[in-house]
Amino acid sequence: MMSISHGSNDVANAVGPWAAAYQTYVAGAVATESDTPAWLFAVAALLLGLGFWCYGYHIVRALGNKITQMSPTRGFAIELGAAITILIASRLGLPVSTTQSLVGASMGVALMNYDLGAVNWRQLGFIFIGWVLTLPCTALISGLLCLMALNTPHF
Repeated sequence: MMSISHGSNDVANAVGPWAAAYQTYVAGAVATESDTPAWLFAVAALLLGLGFWCYGYHIVRALGNKITQMSPTRGFAIELGAAITILIASRLGLPVSTTQSLVGASMGVALMNYDLGAVNWRQLGFIFIGWVLTLPCTALISGLLCLMALNTPHF
């Protein structure tokens, strides 16, 4: 169920801006609605799979036993709760983060011990800082790449 919810939400979050940019490039004007070519979904799925293959183990390790101690029943509750949340959000057309849903579910399951010590707050702090720094870092990198592209020698 988590794989279905992950595909229903994250692929759309990744393909949406890319499809809009492609459609604008092809049409030469911004359109409010357009069809997404099937090859765009295939390439996005390949790139997402490649990203999970290369870097996904870091996410799994951080969500595994670094936030709280896991057991099969806790893992089941986390996955089911996050999957239901993501599927409802997808049905409502809301873009949500699968990783953030899983972290929230992990924290919720850990707090069901009725002990604040069951949660590794330091690890949650690192995760939160990573979420906060993502936007400014990508803006900086994008700006620098644009600056380099605009200032390249022209023939």
